[in-house]
Amino acid sequence: MKSLGVFALAVGLLLGFGDPAMAQKGKVSYIGSGGSKLNTTLIKAFNEKYPDITVEAIVASGGGVLARLKAEAGSPTADVIYTNFDTYQNAPELFLSYKTKDHDRFPKFAIGKDNKYYGYTMTAQLFIVNTKLMPLADAPKSWKDLANPKYKGKILWANPSLSGGAYGSLGQMLQLYGWEFVEKVIDNAILVPNSRLTFTNVAKGEYEIGLTEETKAFGQKEKGYPVEVIYPKEGLVWRGAAVGIIKGAPNLENAKIFADWHNSAEGQAINVNLRNRRVYHRDAPPVKGIPDLETVKLCDCYDHGWAAREKLNNLKKFDALLAKRGKKS
Repeated sequence: MKSLGVFALAVGLLLGFGDPAMAQKGKVSYIGSGGSKLNTTLIKAFNEKYPDITVEAIVASGGGVLARLKAEAGSPTADVIYTNFDTYQNAPELFLSYKTKDHDRFPKFAIGKDNKYYGYTMTAQLFIVNTKLMPLADAPKSWKDLANPKYKGKILWANPSLSGGAYGSLGQMLQLYGWEFVEKVIDNAILVPNSRLTFTNVAKGEYEIGLTEETKAFGQKEKGYPVEVIYPKEGLVWRGAAVGIIKGAPNLENAKIFADWHNSAEGQAINVNLRNRRVYHRDAPPVKGIPDLETVKLCDCYDHGWAAREKLNNLKKFDALLAKRGKKS
């Protein structure tokens, strides 16, 4: 009987029973908010290592992700998600506690409570300035400077209701200086429907100043546009997106395999190589042409939990102030 038990165990291992890492067949459904190019690159690299797992990719972002997850709570159709920190903190009950294989290679601040997510990309909002239109000496050096009337009509800012990065800027300004200050910035700014317009229009010389993301700003400088990047005096606030497993994932074992790979140095390196974004894994390569994080002043002035909880209220008030500005003009 003992020999039969050993034989059965050996057969089970060969067939993949009892070892999730060997159950490398079937599919996994992935919600990726990094865009189709990043999704395609990630999936191709994953399938080179796990060719028998089919990845079904869903491109989604912003509030649409959270609405979908809430609508499917208890019976989700997706397994793994890459989305911003705010989504996880808005509804932690929707995500599975899972300690990824490379857990010890992540800084504590990049790991969600109960291991519900692991940071994949670090983003930071700052200023891009066209130096042909505005001498660097005259450009804003701090968030507080943005309220100065001399910048009226010269600042491009994506609408925070339509851009996660722009909401990051709004959240930081609110936590630093409050709504009275934000109203002055709204009066000075030109609001655009997406974040891409901020850095491209400044780079092309259509506007002087743009509120944008760090790597986007340096990307325009690398392309040869007459721009400079300004880190606000208050310090840099890190935000970003992370990878987690959806609670109730229909393909759980494959979800674990995909999440572990996504959170590996190899998976994070794709983000660096493709988008030159800062990542969290200690063994991933550094970004190029961007100051090392240790040389940049950081601002401990952004409460991600508050920004997540108050997002709907903040956007509602922002829209009201924008409407108020419209009545003034």
